[in-house]
Amino acid sequence: MVRARILVLLALPLPATAAEAADPLAPQQLARILAGLVLVVLVIAATAWGLRRLGRVGLGGGGVLRVVAALPVGARERLLLVEVGGEQILIGVAPGRIQRLHTLAEPVAAPAPAAPGGFAARLREALGAREAGR
Repeated sequence: MVRARILVLLALPLPATAAEAADPLAPQQLARILAGLVLVVLVIAATAWGLRRLGRVGLGGGGVLRVVAALPVGARERLLLVEVGGEQILIGVAPGRIQRLHTLAEPVAAPAPAAPGGFAARLREALGAREAGR
């Protein structure tokens, strides 16, 4: 956290003096440029990590292929229930490998999508259950 504050302070514009205006490659200017670059790279990396962690980055199948359910079973391994042409297939996904595990004879019902304001309702439920438990 302290490093982040230092980077932010280094990236802030400082009043330019005549000496700094004459020499744009002064060590202070280079440090500010480098700090700004590092800050931008860190923001991009954090955004990519967050999107990947939330599972928002994926392929849009155009309606032909649909992921019905996903279950992480390890740090980088997942079980996916995929629907293709009315048939549901359970597949295992690991780094460098995708394997069909089972084809379901009867399709599993997809979970109902969360209602609008679903998070607020679930939060109220969780807080209510917690208060009831005390």
